[in-house]
Amino acid sequence: MSTATFFLIQTVLLTAVWIIMGRRASPVLKRLQRYISQSKLAPAASGGGQSAGKVTMYEALDTRMERVPVLKTLFNRVEDLLVRANIPVKTSEFLIAVLILIVTAQIVQFFLVGGYSATSPLVLAGSLILSFGFLKVYIRIRLGKIQKQLKMSISMLANNIKAGHSFTQALRQVTADLEQPLKGEFELLLNENRLGLSLEVALNNMLRRIPCKELETLVQGVILQQQTGSNLVYILNTIYQTLQDRDELRSKISTLTIQGKISGMICVAIPYLLFWFMHMSQPDYTGMLLYTPIGKVLLAFCIFLSFLGTFFIVKIVRFKF
Repeated sequence: MSTATFFLIQTVLLTAVWIIMGRRASPVLKRLQRYISQSKLAPAASGGGQSAGKVTMYEALDTRMERVPVLKTLFNRVEDLLVRANIPVKTSEFLIAVLILIVTAQIVQFFLVGGYSATSPLVLAGSLILSFGFLKVYIRIRLGKIQKQLKMSISMLANNIKAGHSFTQALRQVTADLEQPLKGEFELLLNENRLGLSLEVALNNMLRRIPCKELETLVQGVILQQQTGSNLVYILNTIYQTLQDRDELRSKISTLTIQGKISGMICVAIPYLLFWFMHMSQPDYTGMLLYTPIGKVLLAFCIFLSFLGTFFIVKIVRFKF
């Protein structure tokens, strides 16, 4: 069985895990566990019928991870990723799911191949890359949706404040007209402020969950207005115009660099297509690279140079805003 088959099996397993996680309920108590310590939630948990002395597997893993500095750093990093993705699972639950995926992939490979082989490390690395790669892609998609909604919501906030509402009232009005995922983030911001957190702290918490430049500009402008008492409508209109100009500049740069992107794709694809064509037409000619030790080394070196060239091409034609 080929390595591609193993990666396909892992992808199917990981997709099933993500579907199960996405369909899980998100009770208020589990959501508040991200912001309130376990000691404060103990009375509420004991009132729900659970014994106070009973420690679950996830709580034990949380305690173990907190004691080791290196594991604590990793634990906090994964927790930040889960918060940004807005996945209603604990960090320990996610890590255990990744561990189950790795073990399952190894077992599947063991039974299909009849033992461990040279592809076992690739299957192990592929399980980790697929797990956190899915998480990164999901976060990027979610941030892209939020960035598209944020510019219009800033304009709506300015109009509501101009009509005489306070910032909190205007935010509540705008939230009612929004769609997910920005609607859920604004609702969480309002709930934190309603539970006693100051507006500045609630805004910084939202910025931690949504690390994007557009939201950072909005948060800094609102906090500045809260501290100095300046004209919030003028600040919001300025932010909106800045974001509008940034989108126009991004569109112009994307149009000007499209030729470089296409040229880079062609330059990267030509060696692989040419090698495939030569292998199909003259197998003996390419057999020296595929079946001899020196040929394998040269082929690996050429693939490395190809990836290195791809990296520099992407760096040249890609701009960060």
